[in-house]
Amino acid sequence: MPGTIILATSIFNGEDQRAAAMMVAAALPGILNAGLMLASYGARNDAPAEEELDDISCCSKAGFQFLFPPKQSSMEIVLCSMLTLAYGAMMAYAFHPYTMSLFYGSEQGLASSLPLLVLVGLSSYSLFSHHCPESAIYRDNDQELGWGSNHY
Repeated sequence: MPGTIILATSIFNGEDQRAAAMMVAAALPGILNAGLMLASYGARNDAPAEEELDDISCCSKAGFQFLFPPKQSSMEIVLCSMLTLAYGAMMAYAFHPYTMSLFYGSEQGLASSLPLLVLVGLSSYSLFSHHCPESAIYRDNDQELGWGSNHY
């Protein structure tokens, strides 16, 4: 997603080209996401062959479904595709040079918006894949609710 935003805003960087940048930044990840979700959803129920069970890599079916797990229903595919289109358009609007100059008063370079683009990449992870992995373990110890417990 950050790559398409950089591409769209660098090609269409004029004040009157902001709408074109928004359309390109929405269409490219939207088409890519819909294709990946449909491919993963279609291959969900296929039985793996014996040689596919031994080969687990990014190019195998198991690796592909690990990177892009199948969605639960076709409605979820439609919803994620629409959210990808909207998110790409909004981020292209926010990172367009004319919009950035309105906020900051001067033209901003790519290096100054790099942390924000990393944030865009991390926040769009759940649109393309699954929910973000949770590293913390939350135990269900409701019997010990008190000042010293580890509840919120």
